[in-house]
Amino acid sequence: MKYCKAIPSLVVAIITILLLNIPLEAQQSDDVYLKFDYLQVKQGTDDQFLKVQRNHVKPLMQSRLEKGEILGWYQYRFVYPGGTSRSYNYLTVTLYTDLAQLERENSDSKIMQAHARRAGVSTLSHSEIWKKVIELDNQPQNFRESKYMMLDYMDVTPGMDYEYQMLEDEVARPIHQERIVDEALAGWEVYQLILPGGVNYGYDFVTGNFFGSLEHLEYGFTEEYISRAHPGEDMQEIFELVFDTRDLVRSEVWIQVDAVN
Repeated sequence: MKYCKAIPSLVVAIITILLLNIPLEAQQSDDVYLKFDYLQVKQGTDDQFLKVQRNHVKPLMQSRLEKGEILGWYQYRFVYPGGTSRSYNYLTVTLYTDLAQLERENSDSKIMQAHARRAGVSTLSHSEIWKKVIELDNQPQNFRESKYMMLDYMDVTPGMDYEYQMLEDEVARPIHQERIVDEALAGWEVYQLILPGGVNYGYDFVTGNFFGSLEHLEYGFTEEYISRAHPGEDMQEIFELVFDTRDLVRSEVWIQVDAVN
């Protein structure tokens, strides 16, 4: 990829923020917590699983949404990459305004009974709790209704959480906002892992990318979007700063099959 002649203004700004420890002012609204439930549905039982979710779990989530106990509930089926080596093929994402809402859900007998109904066709692989830390300021409110969601799991260098979030906010966010303008992206957010913790878990941040069509996966950080978001900047140097803060562990593409929002 070719870049414009180096004009170090953005690099200088980034380094200044890091040296002075200026508080990060990422684009975010009220607190949002997300629970990811990774499920393994037995081969040939997808219809049964989805029927249980639709007839027993979804009505309870609809009721919780109407009471203000959740912000939304989304059911996804795994799409890419292919293969059978992973321990899950479905993902349920539930959104909350605080962790107390999640605690109440875990003690709700009706929800526990509904989940028990799917035990014959699925098993819970594992669960994660995330907190939204960055979002776009020009994404449509209904972006979570997008057909596809791509999750990019990041392993951030220990002690560089602040630097990583700042670079996502200062470098990546403006580029994604240009993609929103062209309707090549429906929404983008950054989440930080709350639970489980530990340096050996494998990753601690994930970016959520929302698309209406798979064709938009092809148009990410193109030269056009980079030049529109950061005119005249030497992005080679800036991306090297980004890569020094984190490793991309894996990317997964999911298709939405049901939702309460």
